[in-house]
Amino acid sequence: MLKSEFEAFLADEIAKQKGVYYPVKANMVERLSITTAPPKQLHPNPMDDFCRAEVGPSYLIINEYVKKIRDTPDFASSLFDEPILVEKVRPDGYRILNGHHRWAAALNVGVKKVPIDIVNLAHSTDIRKVLERSQHDRRVTFDMDEVILHPKGDVPMEEPLGFPYNIRYKKQKRIRLGVPALFDFLKKTGYDIWLYSSEYYSVEDIKDFFRCYSSKVDGVITGVGRAGGQSARQVKKTNAMFAEKYKFTLHVDNESVLLTRGRKRAYEEFAIDGTPAEWSGRVMDVVDKVERQDKEAEEEKKETV
Repeated sequence: MLKSEFEAFLADEIAKQKGVYYPVKANMVERLSITTAPPKQLHPNPMDDFCRAEVGPSYLIINEYVKKIRDTPDFASSLFDEPILVEKVRPDGYRILNGHHRWAAALNVGVKKVPIDIVNLAHSTDIRKVLERSQHDRRVTFDMDEVILHPKGDVPMEEPLGFPYNIRYKKQKRIRLGVPALFDFLKKTGYDIWLYSSEYYSVEDIKDFFRCYSSKVDGVITGVGRAGGQSARQVKKTNAMFAEKYKFTLHVDNESVLLTRGRKRAYEEFAIDGTPAEWSGRVMDVVDKVERQDKEAEEEKKETV
């Protein structure tokens, strides 16, 4: 396929989707059993840089993949050492989240099927449903990649999951020591728990993973900051929904907790002291302090009135 031909094909694919295609949830059977699909069933993501005229595909990368496919008998172990990440769409097929260049190379060579991994992302309608069901006016957020899963390996971790969960959730593996106790404390104190990840995980998978640790998560937003994830307009819309729903939010990091109130840009910072093993207990101390401050402010407000 020539460059001009592919550009025309890409433009046609993007135009075909506008006003017609939209993401839908794949059920568990689909997500676990469908592991390959014809490249023509995969559709480019209009929000990805790959499809933007000012950025566009890198034909150098595509040609490198094409050469690798042609030179390697078992291309699945080289070109597709990781499956192409997709989400299911209507009226047919899947929208690519990550792997556009490999998809383009497979189309070019005429590969019959490529490995795929189907994930269900949280869209604005899903977030709205979570907020409508919630009875709380405060929430706490965590960066799942850097805080909860903590890849650096310099903090104590909970015991790893046993079989078969260690196979089912091999990407997540295990969580930071004290997280289940902290989540239980937060729920009892009246907080919604929201997790954020830059990785493309299915919302259901993350919630199920934490259930294995007897922990409940209210909201999960994945693909944060990634091309093909939420657009700037969607992020703004989501943040507005949070600001309207929650009186305040606690953003918990490895070393501090930031308190933000509604739509206000100002924030209050609380340091998390102590050793890594004491992290969850120190976060609880901060939450207790915030709760006391909020209660005192409410009482003072009543006295003033």
